[in-house]
Amino acid sequence: MELKSPSKNIRIMGCAGVIAGAAIIATNSEGFVHTFGVGILAGGLVLLVLPFFGASGRK
Repeated sequence: MELKSPSKNIRIMGCAGVIAGAAIIATNSEGFVHTFGVGILAGGLVLLVLPFFGASGRK
């Protein structure tokens, strides 16, 4: 899937990370799997807000 704007690609990956992380956490798994889910969720949140920091420097 090719989109015009790289920031849209980053947002799509961020949404996918948040959804995947939340799904892994929702399975009530323990140990490594739960930690992995939290990592994916955190990474997804970072990717969601990353385009806002890049756009704030441009005019």
